[in-house]
Amino acid sequence: MKLYTEEQVRETLKLMGLDLMVNEFLKKAEPIELPSDEYIDEVFQPMTELHQYYKDGFINGAKWMKEQILNQNK
Repeated sequence: MKLYTEEQVRETLKLMGLDLMVNEFLKKAEPIELPSDEYIDEVFQPMTELHQYYKDGFINGAKWMKEQILNQNK
């Protein structure tokens, strides 16, 4: 699966000469929202040491995935 930023979609449509259709296209496209770091930290409230272990793994995994998505074209 490939993901593109709104800016990349706008630039691509402009390069194709579809400037007038950009806003119409984006209205119909369903965006994928990445969670903020603050949201990731709030999602899991640990109650035991085992929960803390799972929280750390969940947070590290979510942040790693977000970085992979954001940095794939760099």
